[in-house]
Amino acid sequence: MTSFPAQILQRLQRPATTRTAPATALDADARTVRGVRAERGAGGTLSVMAAVEVEAEVEAEVEVEAQTEAATGVEGAIGAEVDPREASAEGAVPAARAGLAKEVRAALGLGDDPPLVALSREQTLLGEAELPSDDEAEVRSMARLALGRDYAIEGVDSAGDFMHVDRSDGRSTVLLAAAPRPRIAETLARVGAVTAARVAIRALGVVSLLRRAPELGAGTVLAIDATAAQCECTVARDGRLLQSRGFSIAGEAQSRATAILSELRRMLAAMRAADPTLRLARVLVLGDAATATAVLAGLEPVAGVRGARLESHPAVSLDRLAPAAREVFRSACFPLAGLLLEDGGDGRSIDLLHPTPEIDVAARTRQRILAVAGVMVVAALAGWTFGARSWRDLEEQRADLEAKARNALPELRRSKRDEFLVRHLEVATKVEPQWLAYLDAIHRFAPDQDAIVFEGISAQLSDSEVEYTREGAFVSRPTLRFDLAGEARDRATADALRDAFVRARGVTLSSTGADGRGGQRLPAPFAYTLRTAELAPKLGESGEAAASPAASAEGAAPAASKERTP
Repeated sequence: MTSFPAQILQRLQRPATTRTAPATALDADARTVRGVRAERGAGGTLSVMAAVEVEAEVEAEVEVEAQTEAATGVEGAIGAEVDPREASAEGAVPAARAGLAKEVRAALGLGDDPPLVALSREQTLLGEAELPSDDEAEVRSMARLALGRDYAIEGVDSAGDFMHVDRSDGRSTVLLAAAPRPRIAETLARVGAVTAARVAIRALGVVSLLRRAPELGAGTVLAIDATAAQCECTVARDGRLLQSRGFSIAGEAQSRATAILSELRRMLAAMRAADPTLRLARVLVLGDAATATAVLAGLEPVAGVRGARLESHPAVSLDRLAPAAREVFRSACFPLAGLLLEDGGDGRSIDLLHPTPEIDVAARTRQRILAVAGVMVVAALAGWTFGARSWRDLEEQRADLEAKARNALPELRRSKRDEFLVRHLEVATKVEPQWLAYLDAIHRFAPDQDAIVFEGISAQLSDSEVEYTREGAFVSRPTLRFDLAGEARDRATADALRDAFVRARGVTLSSTGADGRGGQRLPAPFAYTLRTAELAPKLGESGEAAASPAASAEGAAPAASKERTP
């Protein structure tokens, strides 16, 4: 069953993807509340605008410790459960503690923006783990398993997160961190924060300072972070955490220095036992001037190297602070600035309130399937919409054109009728036989009246109707008929005339009666019918055809007579 503090934290959590880099960092211990407000500059630098540390009065301190011990149940137990009735934001923090938080927030000018909240090293578990994969989804899943297996506190609901340290040759090294949720809720209540942009670990702020300054973090470096009530000793090699330990201190500067050196001696002894080649390149002390002086005085026999107090950092500007505020910052707030430097709002740092989520590998396939299905549905809907709209437009156009066609149909029919009439008339008017030219051409076949005499000529036009063909054209196929009756000097002359007509181009000849004798003027009568489809004569030139019958009959060409009988 989820504890009451965990339920409070779950309600206060916001998705990590919406988190922005905070500009304020707060932390608290049993006696003090500290805070830093900074402005981010170009290149990831910080310009500190305010630094505050407020310590409880001596009379209130006893009350604070007593109420804290009663609220936690077991003094100093990292996984002690908090009584739900005492863990709320209204009842878990005594009035004196609430006053400290309010004073710090007022001095920093902290508005509604959630701050970064730092936990002490004593309240957390830290460690590295090497994972046999460099795939992001697998690394996240393995890190979650490692947190649940190695960093879970039995019987206590805890929060954990990880961050990448190194990745090479198919393997990944991650830094794992965990803390009991009751401690997180208690720290949030101590600093008076309803929610937080990020919950980090103070010791990682020291590592961030070393990583951002190569001249400080090169080699193996020991950093001693001493405040009024606690001390954290952190060992890092080239900006990578090796060891970190936190413990409580109290008393004046000299007594605190003695406790620090004693604990440091045990820590270094354990590290040298594990790694005999361990050599410190430098020691940095972060704390007030009196405590730093006392620690540095006895440091060389313990660490084997001289140390120095950290008073400035290339990525942190203190120009906007007053001298008193600068001393406050150097005494207790440098690690908070390191956490602000570390936080870039990209989720690549430890955040116990918004742990790095696991990647659902199957979600990629589901997303692709859903994306394809969505695209198909959208395409289908779009096609149906545009198709229906086009169909309606086409129907409207069809109806409009149909109405126009219906209205224009009578006019079209009149136009077609007039067109057919004109074309019919054009074809009909072209049927104009040249009767006189034909009569003249026929008369030229018999120019000599002594050889041939025409008694009668009749002409007739037939098949002159205009027809409409399947090809859509008007045609007329007229036929001209000429009935000739006459007499020839002899039968040979009549036959020669008939042969001349047969040879004529475009003319069909037929005899209308039997050959006989005994004409009125010449002895050999004849009767022929000429048919032709030519409207203009093509019977030959004048004189040449007329002389042919007589010439054929007598064997010689007689002279053509210039006189013609009308």
